[in-house]
Amino acid sequence: MRILITCMLLTIVYCSPVQAQDGTYIDLKSCYRWSEATFNLQGQKEWITAATEEAIDKVNASWQPKLSLNAQATYQSDVVGLPIESPLFNIPALDKDQYRATLDIQQLLYDGGAMRQQKTLQQLQSGLQAAQTDVSFYSMYRQIDQLYCAVLLARNNQLLILSSLKDLEARKQQLETAFQNGAATQNALHQLEAEMLKVEQMLQDARYAEQGAIDALAVLTGKPLTTTVQLLIPEVELPASTDNLRPETALFERQLALTEAQREFASSLNLPTISLFGQGGYGRPGLNLLLNDFEAFYIGGIRLSYVLWSGGGKTHEAAVYQIQQKQLRQQQENFLLSTRSQASRQLSEIRQLEAAIAQDAAIIDLRNQILTTSALTLENGTGTAADYTRDSNAALQAKLTRELHTIQLMLAQLDYLSTIGKTK
Repeated sequence: MRILITCMLLTIVYCSPVQAQDGTYIDLKSCYRWSEATFNLQGQKEWITAATEEAIDKVNASWQPKLSLNAQATYQSDVVGLPIESPLFNIPALDKDQYRATLDIQQLLYDGGAMRQQKTLQQLQSGLQAAQTDVSFYSMYRQIDQLYCAVLLARNNQLLILSSLKDLEARKQQLETAFQNGAATQNALHQLEAEMLKVEQMLQDARYAEQGAIDALAVLTGKPLTTTVQLLIPEVELPASTDNLRPETALFERQLALTEAQREFASSLNLPTISLFGQGGYGRPGLNLLLNDFEAFYIGGIRLSYVLWSGGGKTHEAAVYQIQQKQLRQQQENFLLSTRSQASRQLSEIRQLEAAIAQDAAIIDLRNQILTTSALTLENGTGTAADYTRDSNAALQAKLTRELHTIQLMLAQLDYLSTIGKTK
């Protein structure tokens, strides 16, 4: 289904009283892109990627050999000794103060796949953080839609109000002539002037509304926008497909993938780790504990480590992740149901506004006919200024209502696209 904003709004671009003299144009999608740059959306994702790469490098560093320097000095209450007494030889007693300095090296050979799983978890965590960034920023598009439409509405209202003022000014001149000729009263002239002041007040309100929306849009986009810039009318196409492409959908999927990986990691069997180790040192005693002298020594070998039982902690951890998955799936289902309901309501609102705009055209036509008749009776002296100002105001309000409905239709269509995740 393709629904385009009514051609009446094109007058904003070509006939706006606040058109830029330098021909500067902006469109809605440009505002989206600028806001992404202002809030550094891409930079945030790049930081997430950089942090993930550092975390993976840290995991990879576990495969590098580890060197450590250790030194200690101790005093013992007892030492190794041989309870042998012989006149043939003398066995010296060891000193109770002992000293040792060592250089240790360890090289991991096999970790049971733990590091591979850790890197997978880091990558999934990175994807989750990026999705969270998209979700947190998505509401910004809605704010931009509202401000953009507010500017369009304020500008088109100014066109209509200025047209009404021009008509009232012409009637005022006619009434002044009639007053000078004695065909109209001073009170009638005052009534018309009061109506003009009221309409001028409406014009001032519209200008302030435009300035406020432009200023807010400039903050979000990071661009020095002014009331001289021209806003192009967006073509809003409603897709036939209602598939939900909201960033929250991707967020739920990434959360489920991460918890599944965490559950599998917690459910996996304990696997052994194998590593090489070596130690070189100098101290008293050395490896020969019966020699009470300082000496150098070294030792090397291969080590196997295997946890046979950890009290069932991993089983409970896996159960926690499984429960979290159930919670996430329920939240995902609730979100999809909620957005589907919201999208249905918005489609109904769009149809309602389309019908209202069609009726607005008929109302405006009737109000214009009434105003024409009222103008003729005022000129002929059979009508009053109060009647004319009332009919003029009614005609203006009918036109303003149509423009309000037109902008509301545009915003409703943009809201619908936002709800189903197809804003961009």
